[in-house]
Amino acid sequence: HDDIAFIEAYPDRYLHIVERGALLFFVPSEQYVYLGTNSDHIAAYVNAFDLLVKWQPRNSNLILYPYGGAFVTPGQVSIGAVITFAIATLVTPFVVWRRRRDASFALVLAFIWVSIVYVFGATTLVDLGENQRFRYDLGPLPLVAAVAVVAALVTRIRGAGSNSDR
Repeated sequence: HDDIAFIEAYPDRYLHIVERGALLFFVPSEQYVYLGTNSDHIAAYVNAFDLLVKWQPRNSNLILYPYGGAFVTPGQVSIGAVITFAIATLVTPFVVWRRRRDASFALVLAFIWVSIVYVFGATTLVDLGENQRFRYDLGPLPLVAAVAVVAALVTRIRGAGSNSDR
């Protein structure tokens, strides 16, 4: 009841919190604010990995605010994670629908999609501060979904191209 009352009374503040939570969700996992002292030992490796693999424009040293979560700017977000999540969440339903006759493929991909959307939605809409920690639970599922979707699309395009040659 109190949550709904807050959202109704301060919708602009709530949207700002949701935006900050979504940004934090896409900051590379090792930059979780409570891992700072441990990650210092492998900082050179982490910085190179985040730049080359996760496409993070600049490394973040997260600042934790009491009762307000971490301060994150769009430049600290992993572009690779955003692209992977965009493919996994936006394109997956279409691929599942197109491949619905292949029940095992469609059901597994649908389960992965539901898991990704649930974790992202639940953490972004109701939490600010530990969004990265919740993303740990997903592990490689967004990447698996994105690869499966791209592979299905490439297979479909190749199949369409070979059929038109006949």
